[in-house]
Amino acid sequence: SISAGYQFTCGRSGLGYVYCWGLNDNGQLGNGTTDSSTSPVLIPYSQFTALSVGGFHACGLASGGVAYCW
Repeated sequence: SISAGYQFTCGRSGLGYVYCWGLNDNGQLGNGTTDSSTSPVLIPYSQFTALSVGGFHACGLASGGVAYCW
């Protein structure tokens, strides 16, 4: 699946890994920095079963039932 926010995008692979890329001035890539990236950045939390992206944030539901937002 893939979901787009304001100048950034996140996608979830078939194995549940989430990658985000684009603008990161508010930390929306989820990698603990504010460095933007044109290449996909792996979200380090977990494997996800669901993904949703808003204007300046993203949230994922981990395979263990825990929700993460960044």
